[in-house]
Amino acid sequence: MTPRRLPFAAACLAVAAASACASAGGAGAETAPPAWFAARDAELQAEGFPNLARAPLAPKGQVDPAHWNAVAAEIVAAEQAMRAHPRSSQTSDAPAPQRFEAEARAALETAATPR
Repeated sequence: MTPRRLPFAAACLAVAAASACASAGGAGAETAPPAWFAARDAELQAEGFPNLARAPLAPKGQVDPAHWNAVAAEIVAAEQAMRAHPRSSQTSDAPAPQRFEAEARAALETAATPR
């Protein structure tokens, strides 16, 4: 081995030895899983794979158009009730946005002018 490769080989050997020690974990390092995990694992193993033949062919939400028509009618009725409420309309004494902007701009300009 050439002298230039000796430090590289030593570094590789040190990394390999460190990883072997870390992966071994020493004697008795492996512990049993917690009881809740073992119970759930046993439950899932007993259940097995899902039976795809029992899966519905179409989602239930898309099967019944009468249900969704009734839901749409409820939404439209709620909208009409909201619009019919007296507090749903804008009051007449509310300032227009343009007037508010003009007043705010005038106040800023008067405050910004040097005396």
